[in-house]
Amino acid sequence: MNRKMATLLFMACLIISFISGCQTASLTTEPLLQPTETRLPPTNTLIPPTITPAPTNTLELSPTVVPTDTSIPPTPTITAPLEHRVTSIDELIGVWRGKWDAYYLQEFTADGHSTIVFEQYLETVEKELFTFEDGLLTWGEITFTTGEPQECLDDPVATYEVYITYQGDQPESLRWVSVGEEHCEPRLKYLTLFPYTWYGTALP
Repeated sequence: MNRKMATLLFMACLIISFISGCQTASLTTEPLLQPTETRLPPTNTLIPPTITPAPTNTLELSPTVVPTDTSIPPTPTITAPLEHRVTSIDELIGVWRGKWDAYYLQEFTADGHSTIVFEQYLETVEKELFTFEDGLLTWGEITFTTGEPQECLDDPVATYEVYITYQGDQPESLRWVSVGEEHCEPRLKYLTLFPYTWYGTALP
């Protein structure tokens, strides 16, 4: 019995010594962990100053507000003067301003007389008879002239259509169109080169 007890005690000592050796080895072999130092940021850290942008001189333009209910006035209608063929001597009666080498005034009267004067000097340069029938004006005898060539005096008869333009109720211009033969070349030029414009009811 004593031998068994001794054997058990011996075995127990061996076990205890073995366990103690293991713990000692583990304590000696494992390195000690050093606590990690946590570095805190210094409390006096400089904060960069806030930079306020300098004001600019650029003017901000407000958007133009276009009213939507503004009514646009209608474009005025311009009526062009109407030209028509003269059918009555009454439309010719009065004084018309013409142009050739110089400006002249030509008067037509209801009794079939025509008188031409230079506008600048009011000097009579020609008188002539005419008739108006069926919408045609026919020149007749030249009763006075200061410069017409002889062929005009020898054969003064010539026929013209006349076209008149009105601006409202006011006569505005005359346009001459030769019909048939015209033997008086100067008369053809001063009648047809430039349109006549209305001057008035009588010579100055």
